This record gives sequence, structure tokens and C-alpha cells, in this order.
Amino acid sequence: IFFLIFFITRLLTGVLGGDWGVTFKDQCALEGTTVVVSCQYDYPFPHFVTSVRWVPGQWQFGRWVWDISTSVPPHFEYVGNYRGDCSLKINNIKHTDEGHYLFRFVTSLSRWMSKNALHLSVKGIDASLTEGQSVSLTCRSECGTPKHVWYRDGNVVPQPVFQASRKDSGKYYCAVAGQEKIKSASVALNVQYAPSNVVLSMTPPADIINGSSVTLSCRGDANPPVPPSGFSLYQGKQLISSGPSHTISLLQPSHSGLYHCQASNNVSVRGITFVKSTELNLDVQCMYPQPFMSFKCSEHRWGRGGAVRSELYSFMLLFFIHRLKMGQNADSVIYSTVANSS
Repeated sequence: IFFLIFFITRLLTGVLGGDWGVTFKDQCALEGTTVVVSCQYDYPFPHFVTSVRWVPGQWQFGRWVWDISTSVPPHFEYVGNYRGDCSLKINNIKHTDEGHYLFRFVTSLSRWMSKNALHLSVKGIDASLTEGQSVSLTCRSECGTPKHVWYRDGNVVPQPVFQASRKDSGKYYCAVAGQEKIKSASVALNVQYAPSNVVLSMTPPADIINGSSVTLSCRGDANPPVPPSGFSLYQGKQLISSGPSHTISLLQPSHSGLYHCQASNNVSVRGITFVKSTELNLDVQCMYPQPFMSFKCSEHRWGRGGAVRSELYSFMLLFFIHRLKMGQNADSVIYSTVANSS
């Protein structure tokens, strides 16, 4: 009875009168993906299938044979049946899976193996970046042209073509849409830009007294970073020094004035390679012992050669009044003061 039922089933499935054969197409797959290889097989009546399997194939003496030295990997899963479907599911495809495979089945009266081998080719996906003012992200797959998605540092890139800016720097990779876990190797995009936000600062920032020291420092945001030799310090139009910082010791009135720095990393903006900071005013103060106050002693208030101007005369007058209040001889004080200033 069982044999009769099975026989009727074979008739209903259309196998009756068939011939030996296996039909499939070569498969190209992306590494890490899962694919199902469609396959059909046929056999004549009155055979019925008792065993099925996929085996590695090897070309020998002008024909494909079963390579009995190896076996298919465990992640190869037979998803067909015993009635003409020999489909094969391959999970998490690896590069080592690339090769040729044969389908073999055994019937109640004979056995059969496919005359041709399934060629499984495993490919990766490559990402290429065009760096420049206009960036074009191109993802290529050797297995057809699936839709791709681009990522920068894990975030989706809305458009594959854009104008590069400093915020676009990062590591890019692409993936097949719908299978985002399968991604290409990352490619770094390094967007270079000229110095910006160039600032000249002063330490200490206040109470700049003659005879003391001050350090002027220049900094800016740039990629690549500005090298030490790319910084220049100017007082007006006069070059003072090169480097990111400059210390002036024993400040004199002649050091007062407007300073600025320039920065360059050899990346030009509209043909300009040096970027200038805003100007910083260095105002050296003159300080004398109490009870006298400090006052400005800028260059324009001091004659050349150290000639005394109105501030010194004011100082002499204040000093004279102070000493006079203390009951000392004003004439000797005046003589002493004038002698020391000559």
C-alpha cells in the first residue's frame, strides 16, 4: 500500500516519464551574505529518491568528478526535497567557499551526479573616494549592481556626491541595502583646509609693566596642523619672529604697539596661503614706587634717545611736593632728580 501511494504521488508531481538531469546556474555572492542557489533535478520512472547531497567538484580527465578529499562546509544547508528540488542555501558566505560543487542523488534503482559543476564565486565590495572640492562616493560590487548605502563613522551619508568641508572628514564604508551588516573595508577621507580662527594671545593679559616680560602666542584651526615654521609674528609691518610663541623680556616703551600673527599650512584659500589674526595692542606701563601711580609710556610719549617728556616732569612735580610735605630741602631734591634724569 505504501509503495502504491508513493507511486501515485510521483505521478502527480509530473516526474513520470522524466530523464536524468540537474539544472542550476552559476552563483555570484557577496562575502558575508546568505544566498539560495536555485536547482532542479529529474529522473525516470520507476525510480524514487532515497538520498541527496551537494559535494565539492573537481575537474579531472575532461570531466567533473566528486572530490572525495573534501566536503561542503557546515553552513551549506540543503533546502530542497526528494521530488525534484535540489536548492542549496549558503549562510554567511566566506571567501573560502568559492569553488565548484556537484549535486548527487541516489534512487531506489541507481544513482546520479550532475554533469556540470555549480561555480560559486565570492566577492567583496570596494569603496573608492575621490578627494577634492567635489567628493563622489562610489561603491562597486562584482556581483551585479545592488543598491548601496554609504556610512561615515557609522552614520548614514544622505548623498554620495557633495562639496567637501572639514566636517566631512572621517572613515567611510558602503554596504548593500537591506544587508547593512555586510560592509566594505573603510576608507579615510581627509579634508584639508587652510587655517581659520587664527588668534594672537598675550600672557599675562594685563598689567604689562616696563622691565617685565610678556609672551605672545599664535594659534589656529587647520588641517594639516600649522607647523611651527608656519607661524609669523609682526609688530605693524615688521617681522618680529617665526614660531607659535615669542617672549619679550625686559619690556621697554618701544615694545608698545599693535601686533598680529600669520599662519600657513600650505593650503591656500582663493590663492592666499597666509591667514592673518586680528591685531592685539601691547601697551607697556611705567611703574614707579608709591605713592605715585603707573602711567602709559608709549613710544609716542617718549622722544628718541630717552628724552624726557611731560610725564616725567609731572612725576618730578609730584615727587617734589611729596618730599616737601615731608619737610626736606626742595632744592637738593630738584638737583638730585634733574641730575639722575640727565
